[in-house]
Amino acid sequence: MSIIEEFKNKYAKSEPQVSLFDHNLGVAKIVNELLGKMKCSKRTRTVIVLSSFLHDIGKLNEEFQTMLKGGKRSLLHECYSTNYLQYALGGGLKNIIGFLRENSIGVPLDYDELNSEDKDDISAFIVSHHSRFYLSIVSEEPNLSEKYKVRHCWTLWYPDEIRKITLADLLFRYHPCGGFITLGDYIHSWSLEEKTKYHPLVERMIKGWECGEEQEIEESLEVFKETPKHLMRLIFEEVCEAMRHDR
Repeated sequence: MSIIEEFKNKYAKSEPQVSLFDHNLGVAKIVNELLGKMKCSKRTRTVIVLSSFLHDIGKLNEEFQTMLKGGKRSLLHECYSTNYLQYALGGGLKNIIGFLRENSIGVPLDYDELNSEDKDDISAFIVSHHSRFYLSIVSEEPNLSEKYKVRHCWTLWYPDEIRKITLADLLFRYHPCGGFITLGDYIHSWSLEEKTKYHPLVERMIKGWECGEEQEIEESLEVFKETPKHLMRLIFEEVCEAMRHDR
């Protein structure tokens, strides 16, 4: 069964009940729309769009699915993400790229144009889109299931660790590019909770983004709670500058 079919058979949320497929596709559409207004390289756009569609892949885990149905509390879904990275970033990624293009979502690079660093970035964005975890790289072997471990305390040192993708990396190397995924996730989740369409909100945010007016940006964020509002404000302030230097 393909990743896409698996997404259709699993849930992303229980209240309201929504499939993993619908949520991930919704986030990918939002991110694609936001990126359409930014100047970024084909490589960066490809990595961000693919990461957005795969961001909740850890929710495929049966323990997480049981929790959504009222079972005992599971680990946070990012913890399970690396269990599926080999599956997601292998040959199945070709089908995902084709599917996204069929749904008018821009994926500029083909599968065979993606390098190992691109896949590292996708992995990091998936695991860290809620900023709770980081990827500890313990092997340079091509087998992804044996390459990464998920860690929680990025200040600790582990004897089997070759290098790590830390919160600092997310803030200074990846951020704000990876912030698009968090931004799209918040917008789509908000629209589900509020039972409203996300398109007007995205358009309003883009308008504030384009004109750069302080009042426009603040007004576009008023509908959100304080924490995501702060995060989105940070992205608004830094993303344009980062994209100017994107290759």
